[in-house]
Amino acid sequence: MKFKATPAWLVALTAMTSGCSSPADVPSAAQTPGALYVVAPWVFTNDESTAYVTAVPSLENGETDLSGAIEYAGGASVFGQSAQGDFYVAPYSEPIVERWRVADGKLEKLGTVSFANLGIADAGGTQVFSQGKAYFLGQHELVVWDPIDMALLDAVPLPSLERDDGTAFEPNAGLVA
Repeated sequence: MKFKATPAWLVALTAMTSGCSSPADVPSAAQTPGALYVVAPWVFTNDESTAYVTAVPSLENGETDLSGAIEYAGGASVFGQSAQGDFYVAPYSEPIVERWRVADGKLEKLGTVSFANLGIADAGGTQVFSQGKAYFLGQHELVVWDPIDMALLDAVPLPSLERDDGTAFEPNAGLVA
């Protein structure tokens, strides 16, 4: 299957080149021989959505061949740190995060961490990274995990908060960061 690129399908983009800190810093494939980019186009139907994660040599072509892509029914979040070289996928259908790397032009799965014991449906919310730790909001808790060892480190309960009108206040990742 080939997919024509439009801005609407470019849900996630992580440059797999070192030292890139902003889109303006991302070199083109012509500037960096062998550079690969990870893209995650989505396909929507009346009944479902599917994310496809794949590596491409250029962002300039406008078409992506999805025949070798990893498929995630229901969608997924794709995130990572470009200097690290690895990227992470959090499927919306499972409470896990997978660690991936592009090796010889192919996607290589390096590990999985599960958050099933916390009772959350998925880990696809906003992820915040620091050196050796990653964070996201679970169900009324701050989940702390190790993105290298792919291990759950902690789940810190968050206090219940109420607004002046008595309605519950739900924190979001912006408040944690």
